[in-house]
Amino acid sequence: MNNNCQNCNHCQKLYRLFMCRYYKDKRHYCNLKDCITTPTDTCAGWQKKQCEYDISVERINKVLKDVQYIIDNLDEIQRQNF
Repeated sequence: MNNNCQNCNHCQKLYRLFMCRYYKDKRHYCNLKDCITTPTDTCAGWQKKQCEYDISVERINKVLKDVQYIIDNLDEIQRQNF
């Protein structure tokens, strides 16, 4: 595996709005250098990507509350979108 922006923990994919949809851009944004980079760029601050999951009780309760809100207001939400 190459140590480049494509698999660096500091870099994130960019999304662009085109017409009414978002599309993945080929470029990345480096949070360490605060600049836009290409996937093949490298730097001394490279870190292996880390997957972090938030499955705390507070997070799950917030998700359940949000889903219940959507269920309760589904008719109104659909009317606003159409």
